[in-house]
Amino acid sequence: MTGTRRERLMGALIGGSSVAEAAREVGIPRTTAHRMVHADDFDAELREHRADIVNSAIMAATGSVSRAVRVLDSIMIDEAEPSSVRVSAARALLQSAGGWVAIIDTVERVERLERLLTDADAARDPLAAVGTVRRSA
Repeated sequence: MTGTRRERLMGALIGGSSVAEAAREVGIPRTTAHRMVHADDFDAELREHRADIVNSAIMAATGSVSRAVRVLDSIMIDEAEPSSVRVSAARALLQSAGGWVAIIDTVERVERLERLLTDADAARDPLAAVGTVRRSA
């Protein structure tokens, strides 16, 4: 097994193991695994690794989605296909498009809210907005 105990523990947890199972997989005492998991930076690093995995999966799925849309589109316009098959393909495309629009709308709304919060924070504390450390009085 390669990597540090911490890296192997993280890998096991990302793989879906409980802390006790991950400790067994890594070959460390459960109490050590719990201590490592509760370290200040462990959770942030674990979230970062999970986000990397999710981003990789999303990028891989993007190519599949494009191919799937092309397949559905070709079925939809192929007059040799039975009309029920063509209608099913059209329905699948329309349903997917509706979901994509909702996701895009949600992302845009969240981004607007984040900008508003950042602007409000900057208005309350201009030094924090530029990363300047405030000194307490």
